[in-house]
Amino acid sequence: MVCLSWRSLAALLSLSVLSFFLSACEGGASIQFVEISSGENHTCALRDDGTVSCWGLNDFGQASPPAGKLLVTVASGSLHSCGITRDGFVNCWGSENLAAAYPAEEMFASIDVGFLSSCGIREDGVTFCWGEVYGHPEMLDGNYSSISNGPFFRCGLLVGGDPKCSGLGIDGNQLTQGDSVHGELTHISSGLAHVCAVNAEGSLFCWGNDESGQASPPQGKEFVSVSSGWAHTCSVRKDSRAVCWGSDEYGQSSPPQGEEFSSISSGANHTCGLLTDGEIICWGSDLHGQSSPHTENAPQAEVEQSSVTLLWRVPFPVEDDLASAPVARDGTVYVTQKDNSLHALEARTGQLKWSYKSGGWITASPVVVEDVVYAGSWDGSVYALKAATGEQIWRHRADGEVSEPLKVLGGFVYLVADDQVVALNALSGELVWAQGLDGHASFSPLLDGPVAFVGSLTGSLYALDASTGDILWQHKASSESYSISAEGGKVFDQTFSEPAVSNGIVYLVTDSGIVRALDSTNGGMVWEYQILPGVSHSPVLDGDTVYLAGLFEGPLYALDARTGELLWENKEVSGILRLGASEGLVFASGHIGSRGHVYAVDGGTGEVRWRSPARSALDPFLADGTVYASYVDGTGERNVTGVSALDSETGEILWSYQAKVGLGQRMAVAENVVYLTPTENYLDGQLGYVGWYLYALTHP
Repeated sequence: MVCLSWRSLAALLSLSVLSFFLSACEGGASIQFVEISSGENHTCALRDDGTVSCWGLNDFGQASPPAGKLLVTVASGSLHSCGITRDGFVNCWGSENLAAAYPAEEMFASIDVGFLSSCGIREDGVTFCWGEVYGHPEMLDGNYSSISNGPFFRCGLLVGGDPKCSGLGIDGNQLTQGDSVHGELTHISSGLAHVCAVNAEGSLFCWGNDESGQASPPQGKEFVSVSSGWAHTCSVRKDSRAVCWGSDEYGQSSPPQGEEFSSISSGANHTCGLLTDGEIICWGSDLHGQSSPHTENAPQAEVEQSSVTLLWRVPFPVEDDLASAPVARDGTVYVTQKDNSLHALEARTGQLKWSYKSGGWITASPVVVEDVVYAGSWDGSVYALKAATGEQIWRHRADGEVSEPLKVLGGFVYLVADDQVVALNALSGELVWAQGLDGHASFSPLLDGPVAFVGSLTGSLYALDASTGDILWQHKASSESYSISAEGGKVFDQTFSEPAVSNGIVYLVTDSGIVRALDSTNGGMVWEYQILPGVSHSPVLDGDTVYLAGLFEGPLYALDARTGELLWENKEVSGILRLGASEGLVFASGHIGSRGHVYAVDGGTGEVRWRSPARSALDPFLADGTVYASYVDGTGERNVTGVSALDSETGEILWSYQAKVGLGQRMAVAENVVYLTPTENYLDGQLGYVGWYLYALTHP
């Protein structure tokens, strides 16, 4: 008996007959791959015995197919993957809200998985789609022979070969009118914002975004299939050779020469191909291992927890959420809560030492200097309390809300209150000076020797004499450029987060991506550089290099701190919310949608040294050569949550602690103890509100 691939069998046999046929083929013949499907940053491949191997990004378990499931086809998306079992039902893995959204009662002949949605086609051509983009499973109008999901749109071929597209940004019905498409289409594939198709004669047609040439296919009638990536497209010719076009920034459009392919599949920035001999090769970006195929699923490593111990877990002193991150100093942990309270807990036991009720919400962590605790509240008060007892030493009332962190240095307490910068005597709380700004202060004072730098929401940077408050100079990020809000107020277009200061230079970046280096003595321009807009963090300095990143598209930039010259940029590390650097390593973290990781990047070359092995929290914490980050491991039957400690040089997991809830939204580390809180708060039958706990973990 000759054993055919699933694609050949599907055209000849019903699913019931196919199940018998495949079972008869098992054993005897050598097992080889028969189908391949690349998602955003991972790939899955199907063997002729029905088993599946996946590789690449696995933060939601999308590259961990269920054990024991035999499939007849497989499809990869972004956060999840799906297959069809031998009895025709859908089986998905990965992000729970996507993987569990399919219509379980329906039987399908084919399936396609996209960024946040999936579609399945029954044998009679009736098609259902489901996922976050389209909501609950819906039946589409018309009967389809094939369908392809882009991130926010889908395109399919109706029975008869006519294309039909719908969704955000692409209207295929209009784009394919006229002479742009000829003949009956046999294959169609949706990319990030473009679509390509093949007709029965072997000609290619593309439409949509063509910024990188991804919608400009080669001419001729020699093509049998097509697969669209984010900004590139690949096709297999009739002679089994592969050809790609569009962006080749990561080598995703440079297939190996001399190989014969039976099929090809494009991911976001990588491509994988199935050779005619059943082997698999990939090319392009390999940041997540998506271009390094393996034939066996690697077993999930058992996390060693013997080196970490739960020292204590205590409920918050008040049944309310924390208002700021904990602070651990000199054997005491200080926490603030949303009922306006500040508490001191014994670091080794979690036992409450004292509590203090302020006049407003304390949203910035307290500052502990020697034996005094300083805190500011939203009612405009600044407090100095005895660290041992919580007894009030003094209280100062400022003319405005105190929500930004206090700075205590040289016998002064510096703060911002609405549109004022204030300096107080640290011993008595008496006002030393107050300086008005041209708008609401945007960050707390940044102290550099005798100068205090502060910004306003109008886009001004002030340099103040730290002892007198006198304005030394003022720099405006742009001219009076603003829009009017719905309430009629001015919204300035060029603002910036807290700058960085080093070696007599102040570095700032506006939210439109303008990076400036200013002379700290007079505010004069040293250099300027433009990056992509949407920067949500401060410039980060390490040695003679300044690092920055755009929030949405990235990339991560390294500039020469002295000249502003671009040293390198890494376009694969994007969506960055937090950035840090230490001793030649850059640590970046952030989320795109609901996913996120911590990356360690070589500060000299821009190459990724390591990436955290699981989905990580927004706020990783770096202390003493260790990166602490919460994680969610969705590769098992249920998500496992906890916090991990990673070696900053290698990314090796030093220890992990598993918990019923996610940990690590707010963190502090002192004397080999990690103090942290849950990342969510919900009512548990045994624990009560799980977010109302403070954890202390001890490790060697």
